[in-house]
Amino acid sequence: MNCQSKIPAANPKKAGWVGYILTIDDTKIYVAGDTDITDENEAVTCDIAIVPIGGKYTMNAIQAARLVNVIKPKVAIPCHYGELVGTS
Repeated sequence: MNCQSKIPAANPKKAGWVGYILTIDDTKIYVAGDTDITDENEAVTCDIAIVPIGGKYTMNAIQAARLVNVIKPKVAIPCHYGELVGTS
């Protein structure tokens, strides 16, 4: 496995949080981390995209679908979907 690059995440960008593109064999996997849509993640090329859908600290479902339609991975996997943010 190879960590090809770090992609800045948006929440908050000044915090320095990132998503990653991991390469396993010839498969590129984008793990977006907690983020909204950014210029940087709209430029990602990957085979598999793991995108956060929460709507508070991350994209909502419509925004995540937009990102997936822009970067066009072969497979898109939602994460955080249906989770309650900020509860114990």
